[in-house]
Parts: sequence; structure tokens; C-alpha cells
Amino acid sequence: MKRLTLIVTFLLLLSYSKAQNLDSLERVLKTNIPDTAKAKIYLTLTEKYHLIDGKKAIDFADKGIALCEKTSYDQIKYEIFLEKGKILVMISKYDESLSLYNQCLTYFTKQKDNRNIASVYGAFGVTYWLSAFYEKAYTMQSKSLKIYEDLRTSPFKGFIYYLYFVI
Repeated sequence: MKRLTLIVTFLLLLSYSKAQNLDSLERVLKTNIPDTAKAKIYLTLTEKYHLIDGKKAIDFADKGIALCEKTSYDQIKYEIFLEKGKILVMISKYDESLSLYNQCLTYFTKQKDNRNIASVYGAFGVTYWLSAFYEKAYTMQSKSLKIYEDLRTSPFKGFIYYLYFVI
């Protein structure tokens, strides 16, 4: 029982800490900081709210995209597109997410940004898998895994291996 209480306490403190961090980032947005910093904060908030509050995450994504389009911060814009696509998958808007992923793939390919290309292929794989297009999902996950293996790094490698074998 003591272990359970300790674990629950730790998780509550951790979630409180994360909430404080998100509040701090939101307050920083209201200050006079450079647009590049604001765009990166919108990306971070989109990533962090992804699983907490999808509606809020999409709102931050849209604000970040608008700022990036106004200021031509294409790299950040497409990273936000990728995150927004992942959120749209969670609410079953597969066509919209696939459209965003296609735009990301085109941009990241031109930039030769293999880490993000691998991430896009992984996102395609998950989306196709949830849409019951298992063959396409397998192909996309295979491409993602190959790039990550070539890079010899991935924060999500274990997850991709899992999906690769599930698919």
C-alpha cells in the first residue's frame, strides 16, 4: 500500500510540474520575444498538449502555423504540421492528417532532413494502420525504420519496432 501511495504521489507531483511548465510557456508567449522563439514555443505547446487537450493543442498549432506563414519559418511550420497531423489522427480525421504528412514529406525531402522524414513515414504508418490499410502501414513503417537504422538514433525506435511487428 505504501508503494502505491508513493507512486500516486510521484505521478501527481510530476503532472503538477508539467502543468506549471506549460503555464510558464503560455505566459512567455504574451511577452515581447522574437517571433522565432514564439514559433518554437507554439510547437512545444502543440507537442505537450497533444495527449492532454487535443483542442488546445490544435489551437496552438494553428497559431504557430499562422505565425510561421507570416514570417517564413518553414522548418518550424512543417514540424507543427506533423504534430497537428498526429492530433487529427486521434480524432479520426485521417484524410486531413495524411494531407499534412504529404506536405511535410515534400518539404523535409527537399531539406534532406532524414530525422523528420523518418518521423513522417512513421506517422503515415500509424495513420494507415488505424485506417485499416495494413499493407500501406507496413510499407511506411518499414521506410521509417530503415531511415532510423541508417541514422543510428531514434527516440521512438522501440515504438516503431513494436508497430512494425504488430502490422
